[in-house]
Amino acid sequence: LQPVADISYHSYSELILYPFGCASVNNPAKNLFQSIGESMNANIRNDENKTNEYAVGNIADTIYEADGSDLDWQWKEHGVFAYCIEVNSSGFHPNYNVWRDITVQRQEGGWQALLRRMSQSGIRAHVQTGSANEVRYALKKIEGKHKLAFDGDAPNRTFALRSTSGLMYQLTEKGRYEITFYVRNQPVKTMTVDVGESLVDLGNIAV
Repeated sequence: LQPVADISYHSYSELILYPFGCASVNNPAKNLFQSIGESMNANIRNDENKTNEYAVGNIADTIYEADGSDLDWQWKEHGVFAYCIEVNSSGFHPNYNVWRDITVQRQEGGWQALLRRMSQSGIRAHVQTGSANEVRYALKKIEGKHKLAFDGDAPNRTFALRSTSGLMYQLTEKGRYEITFYVRNQPVKTMTVDVGESLVDLGNIAV
């Protein structure tokens, strides 16, 4: 599976965490991760039934350094906006019968906010090719505050398509982006896209 976004739930501490777990690894998309995390935070109610009370940040700065997590792997290898939400403030093993239903209800607003964000700033396309599993793409922001939004800690990092049918689906900040498509690691097509408040659907793209 190659999801666009992901949440894993842990206990405890009332935190919303995102990549990376190593302090020495830079995440050029940190501002976007943070803004999405803050939108979830505004819709999650904590154990005192208040919103905007969770701490939001990358793993290394917010809790401690922890390398090799599923969040780091999903973002670096597949471009998945992966979050870990540490629920509750009552310890590692909160009483299931007491907290189960309350926690589910109070977390609903968070995942719903993430789903709403899926239809906002971003790029979607269907890549027409006979070998979808061999197609990858690189996404670079070419204007605005951050020159390279998606190349992570490795130059020219690429992401796989979301499905064998050729789906490309990537959340972004607003701005102008250069998309380069690769087949068997060779660049075959480059295009420029302007992204605003809404998801940009590029339709069918032949590579």
